[in-house]
Amino acid sequence: MAFSINLYLISFEIFLHNTLDGYGYTEFLINFARGFVRRGLIGEWLLWFTSATGIHPHDTINAICLTAFVLVLWFFFREFHKGGYNWWLILSPVFCGFVVYIIRKDFLLYGIVIGIFYFMRNTSPTVWKRAIAFLLATFGLFLHEAFIFWGLPVYAMILLTERKHRVINSLQVTLLLGVFTVMCYYKGDLDTAHAIIDSWNAIIDGSPLYFIEKDSIGALSWDTKSTIINHIARNIGSTRFGIVYWPICILVVYYFLTFFFNSFKPTKATYGMTEQTHLSSLLLTLYLCMLPMFAMLSCDYGRLIQYVTVTAFSAYFLIDKDVIDRMLPKKLQRFVAGLNTTLYRLLPPSKGLITVLLLIIGISPYWYNPTEAMMKSPLGTIGYFCCIKILKLLGI
Repeated sequence: MAFSINLYLISFEIFLHNTLDGYGYTEFLINFARGFVRRGLIGEWLLWFTSATGIHPHDTINAICLTAFVLVLWFFFREFHKGGYNWWLILSPVFCGFVVYIIRKDFLLYGIVIGIFYFMRNTSPTVWKRAIAFLLATFGLFLHEAFIFWGLPVYAMILLTERKHRVINSLQVTLLLGVFTVMCYYKGDLDTAHAIIDSWNAIIDGSPLYFIEKDSIGALSWDTKSTIINHIARNIGSTRFGIVYWPICILVVYYFLTFFFNSFKPTKATYGMTEQTHLSSLLLTLYLCMLPMFAMLSCDYGRLIQYVTVTAFSAYFLIDKDVIDRMLPKKLQRFVAGLNTTLYRLLPPSKGLITVLLLIIGISPYWYNPTEAMMKSPLGTIGYFCCIKILKLLGI
């Protein structure tokens, strides 16, 4: 029900507001109007497509994002059904239930992650599968340079732990790091932002674009140092309680995801100690890789936690278990197994406890805000929506 309410609310933005001033829409509009700039490739294609067809970019972006969203949901529902896993988990705010960001590149990038793992899932993928996976990884960096922190670590681990192709695999990882470096160097500036806005105003009808410092195009003008300081301040919060709050939240999410299938056991697949260790090791590895994002490069914790969850579960379902076992260090797996055993003893999971967590776990979308996190939980979403409807009926 909470998932349906979120879809209902987000549909107003998608179908009733035919404007391009939102952060998600402007993320797709960044192009090469003033030369090469990070995240500009898809915007360049979109600019050409709009000029050639006359279709408003708002409609094209909606089509891309909704298609990606549906396909990612379909993938997970299919995988959960194949293994007899409880699909409620998919609709949690820490998984695909966090739908406030449908109109962004996120679900398109999730599709790229799924594609990479699909082609690299076996112990010996063919040359053409390797080539496609590498092209997808490179494209992901062109869409958003932060892809390096969550979309590529597992892929890099697959490559670097494979013995047969060490040289070519190391070269591929080096090239991806080079692409990331180029994206960081060509970060844009104020003139770039204005040139991009002018390029769109020259071809679209209706409401013109304006420079807005806090949208995706305006973000090209942000100074790196002040941006990092601002993100740190938002993540800490005015009371500095965020330093304690966020690690606790991440630990609770880790516990919830790790032990969900212990309480709601799959009917067709096995979820024993090995599978649990693999899944939770993937989660922990990705959280560690995401530390720069969590600490100073972003304050969108809702998205960051969703990145980790979607990537870890994609790897868990697609990559062969012997490949996962090969790429995860044995010391890490032993540590994670010990951590899970300790958590199990301290707070034994049960259907009742996991169900409560499913209902009350919510993520603050943009920065440190415990109240908003509670409202974004399934229970909070339903309660808030019902209160608003009751107040409207009462004329209050």
